[in-house]
Amino acid sequence: MIGIIMLSFMSAPLQSVSVDDLRLQIPSSGFVEERRRTVQSVSVYYRRSVDRAALTATLARMSDPVRSWKNNSNVSRIGTPEATPSGIPLGDRSAFMPSEGSANLYAQLGSFSTNIHLTYRGRGPVGSIEWQKHDEPGDIALAEGLARYSLARVLGRTLEPGANVSVGGTSISSMRAPGGEVMVSIDRWAAARGISMTHNVRRGSFSFAVQAQAYVGGIAAKALKRAGTWHNMPVPVVRVGNESFIPLATFEELTR
Repeated sequence: MIGIIMLSFMSAPLQSVSVDDLRLQIPSSGFVEERRRTVQSVSVYYRRSVDRAALTATLARMSDPVRSWKNNSNVSRIGTPEATPSGIPLGDRSAFMPSEGSANLYAQLGSFSTNIHLTYRGRGPVGSIEWQKHDEPGDIALAEGLARYSLARVLGRTLEPGANVSVGGTSISSMRAPGGEVMVSIDRWAAARGISMTHNVRRGSFSFAVQAQAYVGGIAAKALKRAGTWHNMPVPVVRVGNESFIPLATFEELTR
């Protein structure tokens, strides 16, 4: 399944990464951009003044995904890490590595990778440091969301305008992925189907219910969870502007 995803998106013209891909989706998080770097990859350094917590985000095109994974996932150092903090799939593969004073999330999707590093300041002597953790659960969700949005924004630029399609008797606009998959806005799809959609903007995830069955998914995810089981999708959920685009055929099939 991974091979299908990568080939589909890599068949499009090569996309470049930009600093805008790493913008925070939650401006009220307290993190403010401190500096940026745009050599080879793009990196943005955020700082929160209340506790001096730092959030570093890097987005890059990979020339060697296997080597990049080995260098950044730290599997050999800490054992098998969690895939994501939320448990919702992210990209082709991902690794979440928390520690007492920091947390790191690395993910790959197609030809791109993102590395999100969250660090807190500590007080006290070595061996008995007290870490200042201001809303840690919310911070980790913010880091996960930043990883999701950054990858989804880059891949979203591979979509091309498509013809209108009928959903639940309503005509909505569509776009096409490089492999020909019809993609539609998740919110327009839900409205056409009469489905109430719940978004976790901070984490970059969503949930809804159809005929008493619960569904969970995420931006830059290649699977949708239905009634406790994850189902693979031919393409991931991507972002175009302020909208998330989903593979129409897969969502229609899984919500029948």
